Amino acid sequence: MWISLKPILKYRGGKQREIPDFIDRVPRKYHRYFEPFLGGGAVYFYLEPEQAVVGDVNRKLITFYQQLRDQYPLMHRQLDELQRQYEENQTEYEALKAQYPDEHCENRNEALYYRIRTQYNHPTRELLEGVTYFFINKTAYSGMIRYNSSGEYNVPFGRYRHLNANAVTQAHSELLQRATVLC
Repeated sequence: MWISLKPILKYRGGKQREIPDFIDRVPRKYHRYFEPFLGGGAVYFYLEPEQAVVGDVNRKLITFYQQLRDQYPLMHRQLDELQRQYEENQTEYEALKAQYPDEHCENRNEALYYRIRTQYNHPTRELLEGVTYFFINKTAYSGMIRYNSSGEYNVPFGRYRHLNANAVTQAHSELLQRATVLC
Protein backbone atom coordinates (compact mmCIF):
# COMPACT_ATOMS: atom_id res chain seq x y z
CA MET A 1 0.00 0.00 0.00
CA TRP A 2 1.39 3.36 -1.02
CA ILE A 3 1.30 6.28 1.39
CA SER A 4 1.04 9.52 -0.53
CA LEU A 5 0.85 13.27 -0.58
CA LYS A 6 -1.90 14.92 -2.60
CA PRO A 7 -1.01 17.08 -5.62
CA ILE A 8 -1.08 20.80 -4.90
CA LEU A 9 -2.04 22.26 -8.27
CA LYS A 10 -4.79 21.84 -10.84
CA TYR A 11 -3.17 20.82 -14.09
CA ARG A 12 -4.58 19.65 -17.42
CA GLY A 13 -3.78 16.02 -18.08
CA GLY A 14 -3.34 15.26 -14.39
CA LYS A 15 -2.98 11.59 -13.51
CA GLN A 16 -4.47 11.53 -10.00
CA ARG A 17 -7.61 9.64 -11.05
CA GLU A 18 -5.65 7.18 -13.21
CA ILE A 19 -3.15 6.13 -10.53
CA PRO A 20 -5.24 3.12 -9.39
CA ASP A 21 -5.20 1.87 -13.00
CA PHE A 22 -1.40 1.68 -13.25
CA ILE A 23 0.08 1.72 -9.74
CA ASP A 24 0.53 -2.07 -9.76
CA ARG A 25 2.87 -1.69 -12.74
CA VAL A 26 5.21 0.72 -10.92
CA PRO A 27 8.25 -1.09 -9.50
CA ARG A 28 8.39 -1.12 -5.68
CA LYS A 29 12.18 -0.64 -5.75
CA TYR A 30 14.09 1.75 -7.97
CA HIS A 31 17.10 4.01 -7.52
CA ARG A 32 15.78 7.31 -8.87
CA TYR A 33 12.41 8.49 -10.17
CA PHE A 34 12.36 10.55 -13.40
CA GLU A 35 9.36 12.69 -14.36
CA PRO A 36 9.88 14.88 -17.46
CA PHE A 37 6.26 16.10 -17.56
CA LEU A 38 5.66 17.01 -13.91
CA GLY A 39 2.57 19.22 -14.30
CA GLY A 40 0.53 18.91 -11.10
CA GLY A 41 2.84 16.17 -9.86
CA ALA A 42 0.14 13.62 -8.98
CA VAL A 43 2.34 10.56 -9.59
CA TYR A 44 5.44 12.13 -8.04
CA PHE A 45 3.60 13.14 -4.86
CA TYR A 46 1.82 9.79 -4.74
CA LEU A 47 5.06 7.79 -4.94
CA GLU A 48 7.14 10.11 -2.71
CA PRO A 49 10.45 8.82 -4.12
CA GLU A 50 13.67 9.05 -2.12
CA GLN A 51 15.51 10.52 -5.12
CA ALA A 52 14.01 12.17 -8.17
CA VAL A 53 14.65 14.30 -11.20
CA VAL A 54 11.48 16.14 -12.15
CA GLY A 55 10.84 18.77 -14.75
CA ASP A 56 8.46 20.49 -17.09
CA VAL A 57 8.63 22.99 -19.95
CA ASN A 58 6.43 25.46 -18.03
CA ARG A 59 8.92 27.86 -16.39
CA LYS A 60 6.38 29.40 -14.00
CA LEU A 61 5.29 25.95 -12.84
CA ILE A 62 8.89 24.93 -12.21
CA THR A 63 9.56 28.21 -10.37
CA PHE A 64 6.63 27.34 -8.10
CA TYR A 65 8.14 23.94 -7.26
CA GLN A 66 11.67 25.34 -6.83
CA GLN A 67 10.43 28.06 -4.48
CA LEU A 68 8.30 25.56 -2.58
CA ARG A 69 11.43 23.45 -2.14
CA ASP A 70 13.86 26.29 -1.34
CA GLN A 71 11.74 29.05 0.23
CA TYR A 72 8.89 27.27 1.98
CA PRO A 73 8.77 29.49 5.13
CA LEU A 74 8.40 32.67 3.05
CA MET A 75 5.96 31.00 0.62
CA HIS A 76 3.90 29.73 3.56
CA ARG A 77 3.70 33.20 5.14
CA GLN A 78 2.70 34.85 1.86
CA LEU A 79 0.09 32.19 1.10
CA ASP A 80 -1.31 32.42 4.63
CA GLU A 81 -1.78 36.18 4.17
CA LEU A 82 -3.47 35.69 0.80
CA GLN A 83 -5.68 32.98 2.34
CA ARG A 84 -6.67 35.35 5.15
CA GLN A 85 -7.51 38.13 2.67
CA TYR A 86 -9.40 35.76 0.40
CA GLU A 87 -11.52 34.33 3.22
CA GLU A 88 -12.25 37.80 4.63
CA ASN A 89 -13.30 39.07 1.19
CA GLN A 90 -15.44 35.99 0.55
CA THR A 91 -17.20 36.29 3.92
CA GLU A 92 -17.96 39.95 3.21
CA TYR A 93 -19.22 39.11 -0.29
CA GLU A 94 -21.48 36.30 0.92
CA ALA A 95 -22.97 38.55 3.62
CA LEU A 96 -23.71 41.24 1.02
CA LYS A 97 -25.20 38.67 -1.35
CA ALA A 98 -27.45 37.34 1.42
CA GLN A 99 -28.62 40.88 2.17
CA TYR A 100 -29.07 41.87 -1.50
CA PRO A 101 -29.64 38.60 -3.41
CA ASP A 102 -30.97 40.21 -6.57
CA GLU A 103 -28.30 42.88 -6.91
CA HIS A 104 -24.74 42.85 -8.14
CA CYS A 105 -22.42 42.87 -5.13
CA GLU A 106 -18.73 43.59 -5.20
CA ASN A 107 -16.49 40.63 -4.46
CA ARG A 108 -13.12 42.05 -3.42
CA ASN A 109 -11.52 38.76 -4.41
CA GLU A 110 -12.03 39.79 -8.02
CA ALA A 111 -9.87 42.90 -7.53
CA LEU A 112 -7.36 40.80 -5.57
CA TYR A 113 -7.25 38.32 -8.46
CA TYR A 114 -6.52 41.01 -11.05
CA ARG A 115 -3.83 42.57 -8.82
CA ILE A 116 -2.14 39.17 -8.46
CA ARG A 117 -2.59 38.44 -12.18
CA THR A 118 -0.74 41.67 -12.95
CA GLN A 119 2.09 40.52 -10.68
CA TYR A 120 2.02 37.13 -12.40
CA ASN A 121 2.51 38.85 -15.78
CA HIS A 122 4.96 41.47 -14.49
CA PRO A 123 6.72 39.99 -11.45
CA THR A 124 7.68 42.28 -8.60
CA ARG A 125 9.38 41.45 -5.34
CA GLU A 126 6.11 41.91 -3.44
CA LEU A 127 5.27 38.19 -3.70
CA LEU A 128 7.26 35.14 -4.73
CA GLU A 129 6.54 34.17 -8.34
CA GLY A 130 5.54 30.74 -7.06
CA VAL A 131 2.93 32.34 -4.83
CA THR A 132 1.40 34.25 -7.73
CA TYR A 133 1.43 31.03 -9.81
CA PHE A 134 -0.38 29.10 -7.07
CA PHE A 135 -2.95 31.88 -6.62
CA ILE A 136 -3.67 32.10 -10.36
CA ASN A 137 -3.83 28.30 -10.62
CA LYS A 138 -6.45 28.12 -7.88
CA THR A 139 -8.59 31.16 -8.73
CA ALA A 140 -8.58 31.60 -12.53
CA TYR A 141 -11.74 30.76 -14.43
CA SER A 142 -12.10 27.01 -14.96
CA GLY A 143 -8.37 26.40 -14.46
CA MET A 144 -7.71 27.74 -17.96
CA ILE A 145 -4.31 28.64 -19.32
CA ARG A 146 -4.46 31.30 -22.02
CA TYR A 147 -2.10 34.05 -23.12
CA ASN A 148 -2.73 37.07 -25.36
CA SER A 149 -0.58 38.09 -28.34
CA SER A 150 1.71 40.04 -25.99
CA GLY A 151 2.39 36.87 -24.01
CA GLU A 152 0.36 37.96 -20.99
CA TYR A 153 -1.85 35.56 -19.10
CA ASN A 154 -5.40 36.84 -19.59
CA VAL A 155 -7.86 34.39 -18.03
CA PRO A 156 -10.59 36.09 -15.96
CA PHE A 157 -11.40 35.58 -12.30
CA GLY A 158 -13.04 32.22 -11.55
CA ARG A 159 -15.22 33.19 -8.58
CA TYR A 160 -14.14 30.25 -6.43
CA ARG A 161 -15.26 30.29 -2.80
CA HIS A 162 -11.99 28.88 -1.46
CA LEU A 163 -8.29 29.41 -2.15
CA ASN A 164 -7.08 26.35 -0.18
CA ALA A 165 -3.54 27.62 0.38
CA ASN A 166 -3.21 25.03 3.15
CA ALA A 167 -2.69 22.43 0.38
CA VAL A 168 0.91 23.70 0.15
CA THR A 169 2.63 21.88 3.02
CA GLN A 170 6.00 21.41 4.68
CA ALA A 171 5.81 17.75 3.62
CA HIS A 172 5.63 18.79 -0.06
CA SER A 173 8.64 21.05 0.45
CA GLU A 174 10.62 18.29 2.17
CA LEU A 175 9.86 15.82 -0.62
CA LEU A 176 10.99 18.35 -3.24
CA GLN A 177 14.25 18.82 -1.29
CA ARG A 178 15.11 15.26 -2.34
CA ALA A 179 14.60 16.13 -6.02
CA THR A 180 16.39 17.93 -8.79
CA VAL A 181 13.77 20.25 -10.30
CA LEU A 182 14.48 21.32 -13.90
CA CYS A 183 12.86 23.41 -16.58
